[in-house]
Amino acid sequence: MEISRVMIRNYLLFILFSVALTITIAPISAVTEFDAPPIDEAEKEVDDTEQIWVIAIVLVGILIAIRIAFQIIKKQRQKSDED
Repeated sequence: MEISRVMIRNYLLFILFSVALTITIAPISAVTEFDAPPIDEAEKEVDDTEQIWVIAIVLVGILIAIRIAFQIIKKQRQKSDED
């Protein structure tokens, strides 16, 4: 039973770290926008679309990692219940 608690704690720390990393990246991109020269509306749309895709890919990666972690925790619990 101790193994699953440690795994859950590590898993929650991983999720917290991932969310914190995602939140801290967004303001950095906002700061660099003010330093950049002005761009026209079409380029602005392309930049916005690229940022949306990057955020979506990061979120999908985090969700896949969460799913894998849950499967590992489930298998560990089944092993500990059998013992």
